[in-house]
Amino acid sequence: LWPCLGTHPIIDGAVGRLKPARLIRRGGAGNKFWELAIGESDAYIFPRMGTKKWDTCAGEAVLKSIGGWLTDAIGRPFRYLPDDPSTFPNETGIVASCSPDGFSFHEKVLMPAVMGSVREIIKEDPQSSVAAWPLPPPQVFAFSETNTDPQTGLGEDARDIARLVDGTVIGPGWVEQRLDLSPGSVQAVDAPEKGAVR
Repeated sequence: LWPCLGTHPIIDGAVGRLKPARLIRRGGAGNKFWELAIGESDAYIFPRMGTKKWDTCAGEAVLKSIGGWLTDAIGRPFRYLPDDPSTFPNETGIVASCSPDGFSFHEKVLMPAVMGSVREIIKEDPQSSVAAWPLPPPQVFAFSETNTDPQTGLGEDARDIARLVDGTVIGPGWVEQRLDLSPGSVQAVDAPEKGAVR
């Protein structure tokens, strides 16, 4: 794992969740992208301002050519717009990976650890600088909203979402309560056909 030099609460939280085999601190975005590309590390986390698009464009091209990934610290892909200087700073940081598991590692292991750390920081300090980041809503499960009771998951369009072994229906309210999420934070999608069983 290659985080930025020094320490940062997002890195500390992500490292605590990931429990990497080793942690190496180095300077220079190019060095970190190179180490990812040659297989010396699996991830590079720099969750703050301090780099610009010219620090990431070549590294991203190399990583993508060998199956690696680069997003900002909230999971968005980078956009390179040469005619718009306001897009030059990487305001929401860098999360890069190059793992034999491909995007699955980035999406299902690395980003949840980083985003969990970001959300924890915001919960503890709503005035922190990351509180201004345009966070995506937590996406835990997909439920039908149309004519569906939010607590039970039952209704005209969604007869059964998921159940525990004891038969308890797992609905949006159940998930929000168990994961300590704000009411309404679990996104919902409509079932494509009436009476669908999910």
